[in-house]
Amino acid sequence: MRRFLACTMAMVLVTTATTPGFALARTVELPSGATAGCIADTGQRPDAAAKWKEKAQRIPLGKTIKINTASGETLKGELRAVGDTSITVELNTANAVRPVEVPYSEIQKLERQGLGWGAKITIIACVVGAAMIYVFIPRG
Repeated sequence: MRRFLACTMAMVLVTTATTPGFALARTVELPSGATAGCIADTGQRPDAAAKWKEKAQRIPLGKTIKINTASGETLKGELRAVGDTSITVELNTANAVRPVEVPYSEIQKLERQGLGWGAKITIIACVVGAAMIYVFIPRG
């Protein structure tokens, strides 16, 4: 019975730590659409650009990001610079491409790709804990 509980607890810990959605990406979405007080071109509020700038400044340079633009385009690449009016992204392509500047007014969705340090440490701790429980539980 003790072994069963230990194995069950280990499986729950590992499953919880590795389930998709557990700190896999940090996403910020703002509502779009033409409403009172919106900019006619993009359908975003005037303060939306400031929110995207703040979000981009919290992402370390060199990290992989994914951007959905107002035109429906999806860009994936490494964040190279955060400016006053736009961010610079080096696209992940086979060919050498110049970095692309994306104005904050064109961004519909911005997310950092990959696992954060906290999620990585949690997964490693759960795997090590499960292995220790499995190894050190007496088998009857």
